[in-house]
Amino acid sequence: MLLHPAPRSALVVGLGAGTTLGAVAAHPHPQRITLVEIEPRVFGGTRLFADLNDAALDDPRLEVVFQDGRNYLKTTPHRFDVITSDPIYPWNAGSGYLYTTEYYRLAADRLSEGGVMCQWWPASDLSNENFRSVVASFAAAFPHTQLWQSTYDVILIGSREPLRVDLAELSRRLARPPVARPLGRIGLEARVPFLA
Repeated sequence: MLLHPAPRSALVVGLGAGTTLGAVAAHPHPQRITLVEIEPRVFGGTRLFADLNDAALDDPRLEVVFQDGRNYLKTTPHRFDVITSDPIYPWNAGSGYLYTTEYYRLAADRLSEGGVMCQWWPASDLSNENFRSVVASFAAAFPHTQLWQSTYDVILIGSREPLRVDLAELSRRLARPPVARPLGRIGLEARVPFLA
């Protein structure tokens, strides 16, 4: 959300505790936020984390779709400025197909011009070979790929066009309390730590 100049639509694949959905909803730009979740029972658990996701499930811009994320990307006519994908860990049964070149190409095809894809995944329990395989699969779909790494997690950022960061605009957006609050919990509320 912070790397797109003015995201008007966003797709979140996978709900979990709702922190990614909350991070997307913290921004005022999107007029439409679509959440795709395969398991309706996750919602009860997500509501228990409302203090961490800023009650994102109650955002009036939110449209919830109960469907498999890959099938949704195959069938939706909508395009998105931002797509985030936080599926279950890649080593869990049935989730590996959400880390394939085919999946990433589906996502790339659903991006609007100038769109950005963000893929979170835990890197701590993958072999070097599997790690490289996921990165290569992602990069095959996005000519402009960036890998952002924290202590335990990896975030892949992909786009068809080079990403340009306006530092002054990034600072303004990071300063908004709904954006700064969750990033402040992990020390990334200012532009230099965020970009580092």
